[in-house]
Order: sequence, then C-alpha cells, then structure tokens
Amino acid sequence: MPLKHSIGILFSNLKLVWRLALFIVIIGLIAGAIIFSIVSPIIQDVIGFITGLNVDPDKFINHPFVTLREDIINKCLDFVKGSDLKVLIVTAVMSFWVIKFFMYLPMLPVTKVLHGKMKTGYDIGLVNSIVSTGFQNVLLSLILSVFTTITDLGIFSGCAALIYLCINNRSLIILIPVIIILYLCLHSLRLTLVSQWLPEICSQESKNIFNAFNSALAPTKKFFRKSFLCIFTLNFIVTSIIVTTALPTLFVTPVLALPIYIVLHSALCLTLNFTYHKDKYYLDSGTMIYTPEKLF
Repeated sequence: MPLKHSIGILFSNLKLVWRLALFIVIIGLIAGAIIFSIVSPIIQDVIGFITGLNVDPDKFINHPFVTLREDIINKCLDFVKGSDLKVLIVTAVMSFWVIKFFMYLPMLPVTKVLHGKMKTGYDIGLVNSIVSTGFQNVLLSLILSVFTTITDLGIFSGCAALIYLCINNRSLIILIPVIIILYLCLHSLRLTLVSQWLPEICSQESKNIFNAFNSALAPTKKFFRKSFLCIFTLNFIVTSIIVTTALPTLFVTPVLALPIYIVLHSALCLTLNFTYHKDKYYLDSGTMIYTPEKLF
C-alpha cells in the first residue's frame, strides 16, 4: 500500500519533478566545478588512460566477461598501480563525497513540499522550501553525505571485489546476479536506517534535526521490515528500468530517473511515517484522503 500510494503521489506532483530536475542541473554544475578542481592534478593522466582504452566491439559482444577482465579491469588495475595510490584514493573519496553532498541537498526541501501537500493539500513551493530549510538542510546534507560516503564505498568495494573474483573464475560467473541483489539489499538497508529522519524533521515545528533523529528511531524500528521491503522493491524496479533502457535511450533514462526517484522515495518515506502516526494524508492534489486504519 505505501508503495502504491507513493506512485500515485508522484504522478500528482509531476511539476515538482521538473522543478527538481532544474535544481539538480544547477547544483550539478556547481558540483562539477568543485570536482574538476579536485581531480585537476590527475585529470590529464585519467584522460590519457581513457583514450588509450581500445575495446573491440566484436570481442566484447562475443566474449563480454573476458573483454571486461582483460581490456578494462586489468588495465584499470595497472593504471592504479602505476599512479600515486594515496592521491587517487583521496581524490576519489573527495569527489564521491561532493557528489553525495549535492545529491542530498534537494532531499529535505522535496520532503517538506510533499509533507505539506499530503497533510494540508497546500503546495509551499520548492524554492520556498529550499529557503526555509536553509542551514538545517546544509547540516543534514553534510551529516548524511559523510555517513553514506563511508557506507556506500564500503558496500561498493566489497561487491566489486566479489564480482572481480567471479569474472576471474568462470565457474562463479553465475553468482554475479546474486552479488548485484546483495548490493541492492545492503543499499536498501542503509536507506531504511534513515528513512524516517526527514519525515520527522518535517512533522516537527522545531528545526533541531537531532531531536528529529531521536523521534525517528521509533517508527524506524516499528516499520523496519516493511520499510526495507518497500525500499528494496523500489530500488529493484528503478535499477531494472535503468539497466534495460539506458543504452536504447542513449542514457537519457538514468538522467530522468534521478528527480523521479527522489520524489518517489520521499513520498514512500512519508507514507510510512503517516501510517505509523495514523495520520490522514492526501493521495493527490487535495481531493482524495487516505486514513491509515492499522499498522501494516
């Protein structure tokens, strides 16, 4: 039910998706400029390495895993071994953190807009929400970006190492889909742990995000299993759509998926929060109301 309702809320807030897309473009340009300044000391080496990759299309089609191992992964490892490892690691981590920080900036404003529309039917506007959250939003983005940088790099590194072992051992290639599912499970678990923090911030008049974190522990614990299943299902569907449509659409789908996913994920977290508190909420633009009757 929460996932179904969040999809309906998404379609009734398509204007928010387009406004969010514009905001993402703006902060993306800023993030790009910052990342460029971080990677500028090694960018010539990286560009030279990328242009030096010669992958035979026919070989990749006929022997994808062999080509991936010999022509891409092994060459990447050789490039890393021949470079200053500390500089590469620091550059990669800093760049990843910058991306995470700017990705979290629209999360609280979007959640605040949706919370207002679901609770009162009134649209406060994305710009007003960005201004009203202000320092609160920056602090929250800083905390979440540090936390997710550590956890996501750990999850990604572990799963990438397992996939590399499978590629080197042909008998284990069949396990790659299992590792991808494991990655989605761990990623969904991380999202579930903080899924009620933003809704609690929006539902409280106080702007203290740490008080909101304490109050978010109860609904997170109560709905942990259901929240995890809903978030994992959402991640699985979105990932499947992106993977199957990225090449045919010339990677337009992944670009469009980001604002859609942010709105959908925020709506899902809010429906879970409203259900926990047994609060009524609008399913559309102020006409259809849903009353949670039980803690599912």
